[in-house]
Amino acid sequence: MIVNAKVAPSHSLLFIAGAPDDFETPEISREGLVWSTGSCIAVGTLMEFDGETLVVLSNEMAEDPADPLLRKVFGGAIDTPKKEVWVSTVDLDGILSLSVATVRSNIEIWANDRNEPDELLILVRT
Repeated sequence: MIVNAKVAPSHSLLFIAGAPDDFETPEISREGLVWSTGSCIAVGTLMEFDGETLVVLSNEMAEDPADPLLRKVFGGAIDTPKKEVWVSTVDLDGILSLSVATVRSNIEIWANDRNEPDELLILVRT
């Protein structure tokens, strides 16, 4: 399944977690684009006042994306106890979600810019 949304999230930041109500947020620093814990990934977006970021969430891509502008910026795993990957704003407003088969999911994040991407691809790998 592939789902997507265009957003200009507050604080130019999104959370990726396995449950909308039970995760540990990572410590965010000024350096980098992605920060994570075992239950949450935080990823930066285009500055909220500069426009929207296209966020694509998918579990269908077996190979790396064909778009040459996208670069892998994160690879890791998060707990998905409710068998769902959930993308939200820092205000916990849900943006996208995707059902998964396991209680721990491998996540890759691809971005078209290492500082302020206006396109993010979140891949759930099995």
